[in-house]
Amino acid sequence: MDSLWPKPQLKLRDLRDFLALLEKRELLRRIDTEVSPKLELTEISSHVLHQGGPALLFENVAGHSQPVLCNLFGTRERIGLALGSDDPEAMQQLGTLLAALRQPNAPKSISDAWSKLPLLKEVLKMAPRHETRAVC
Repeated sequence: MDSLWPKPQLKLRDLRDFLALLEKRELLRRIDTEVSPKLELTEISSHVLHQGGPALLFENVAGHSQPVLCNLFGTRERIGLALGSDDPEAMQQLGTLLAALRQPNAPKSISDAWSKLPLLKEVLKMAPRHETRAVC
């Protein structure tokens, strides 16, 4: 593998695309029953999250006209999908990369420096880019 983090396999343009993907895979549950934003909504969200359940879209929140989206990144699977990866091992790779970036070790020899070249390549790819054709 030439990269420590795999290239995104899924093409998600925006939150709507991500929600459509989650819905298609039955990882999002729409709730149209009216819920109170005080304690009820958070209790339901907390319970579902601890059970490893789906993301929740409360469409009828008492006293509010906007829906509320909860637990969107509540599982490793959904985090991976949000990052464009359908590979369950991708989160492990991401964790390894982030751990290496958090506590980098100075190379002890030329061969050790050479072995760290893939990590350097990953860091250089993370530089900010100017997007000329952004969606919004």
